[in-house]
Amino acid sequence: MGLTQRLWFRILNDLVHDVTAGVVPGAVLALWLVRNGAKTTLNPTDLSALTQSWTWIVLAVFVALAVFVVTGSIRISYRTRNLRADALQSQGRAVLIKHAVFILLFLYATVMAFVLIQP
Repeated sequence: MGLTQRLWFRILNDLVHDVTAGVVPGAVLALWLVRNGAKTTLNPTDLSALTQSWTWIVLAVFVALAVFVVTGSIRISYRTRNLRADALQSQGRAVLIKHAVFILLFLYATVMAFVLIQP
């Protein structure tokens, strides 16, 4: 029996997939809020040093994206297992729309992460 046959594995995979979906925009939102607050209170030299120390957050964004893709690929193998046959078509459209929106959000968040760490 493969891992995707086990309920505990599917639940864990879904949990990790959903959590990493929120890490990318959440990290960028946190960077944006801190940077906007720091702009008003720090001089430009200190702000530059602060933003240079954020490169680990961009690394975390890329790790989250990689985990997101891997868990999503695993999720594909069992996605239709719990759906009725008549629900597949409407579920398929909803999933395509959801993924299109999330891809745009992730691309925007990734670009913004790089913009926000610039001095």
